Amino acid sequence: EKVDGGYKLSGQWGFSSGSEHCDWVFLGAVVPEEGAPFDMRNYRTFLLPKADYEIIDTWHVVGLKATGSQDVRVEGAFVPEHRTHKLIDGHNCDNPGNKVNDAPVFRLPFGQVFVRAVCTASLGALEGALAAYVETAKTRMVGPAKMADDPFARRLAADVKTAIVEMKRTMFSNFDAMMECARAGQPIAIDDRVQYRFDSAVVADRCAELSARMLKAVGSKGIFLGNGVLERHLDIMASQAHVANNVNMYANNFGGVQFGNDNTDLNL
Repeated sequence: EKVDGGYKLSGQWGFSSGSEHCDWVFLGAVVPEEGAPFDMRNYRTFLLPKADYEIIDTWHVVGLKATGSQDVRVEGAFVPEHRTHKLIDGHNCDNPGNKVNDAPVFRLPFGQVFVRAVCTASLGALEGALAAYVETAKTRMVGPAKMADDPFARRLAADVKTAIVEMKRTMFSNFDAMMECARAGQPIAIDDRVQYRFDSAVVADRCAELSARMLKAVGSKGIFLGNGVLERHLDIMASQAHVANNVNMYANNFGGVQFGNDNTDLNL
């Protein structure tokens, strides 16, 4: 709700990662604008100190437990205008802070930075799952032979390692291209941003598929709590549920843009 000098904010937000360790929290909401559509074009992020919100213990999950992504409840907190940020400013790479923060990194679209924080965790978990898979294969017997001598087990290790390298190469290449534009003071083409957004979203799905194959390959070892492949697989499955990894939504936008339609994603 708009009030003098800022906004009055109320509600309950989920998935607030790291909230128990922080003194401030970012919360998103759409601001009602007279005569304007109630959609993401009027979306803002609000910065609140710990005294203005309550943490609700809801994070009882099968994976990514360490993120501590509890719910946050706010009841009528005042947030001054200067502690809000318009999504559209981030999309346009024209944030108020650019007047004083002129380093190229501050010219990157916030959405592009944010989604990489999410997909990167999936890649790290897949690397951990591969390491656990390799260790298991060294000692697990499959009939009279070690799993490490099984050509199918070896092929799977090769496939996973290669996929990790490919995904990392794509993520680094996309980021380097954006930084090159930022350093040159040039806008990053929307068509490129749409593709980068899709490239990031597919990572969790690919990681989930590969970790599932490794979990099946380790057989009965993989059903025990504490098994490294299982634990990392559950983390990947949890990351797959994040809205930033909803690949169908971003594939639809990416495909539509290729067919000549306008981009519909303001958070990229």
